[in-house]
Amino acid sequence: MYKQNKLLLFVCIMCIISIVSMFVLLSNQNKQLEFIPPSFDALAQNGTPKIQGQFGYQVLDAQVFLVGLCGELIANDNVVDVWFTNPKSNDIWMKLRMYDSLGNILGETGLIRPGEYVQSLMLDELPQSESSVVIKVMAYEPDTYYSAGSVSINTKLH
Repeated sequence: MYKQNKLLLFVCIMCIISIVSMFVLLSNQNKQLEFIPPSFDALAQNGTPKIQGQFGYQVLDAQVFLVGLCGELIANDNVVDVWFTNPKSNDIWMKLRMYDSLGNILGETGLIRPGEYVQSLMLDELPQSESSVVIKVMAYEPDTYYSAGSVSINTKLH
């Protein structure tokens, strides 16, 4: 009888520890999911870049918004000219993020408003050689930061 009571006490303690651990993990997960609005890019310039047709630059129609950028990416040290443009006709804010083929973030811009562009992207990491990258453009509704959609483009970084 004493052995059974000891076993029952042990099982109850383990259940309590499991429940407490679950609540701690779930409360920490909610803190990690908290959205932090991105800041605006300090290097954003007003206007439209004057590079039409160079470096594979084009304005793409992502159905919900337009975005201008280069398809031919050449890294010079840790800097890549992307000529990332938010056309004046858009009514959203947007930012650009570049990933390597494994999904690691190589670099990202801050937000840009309609009628602004960012010439260059500073890379946190530079791949060893020519490699495949994904450029993801994320769009946000002004002031609320609700998603206005995104588009991903596969290209090469030279």
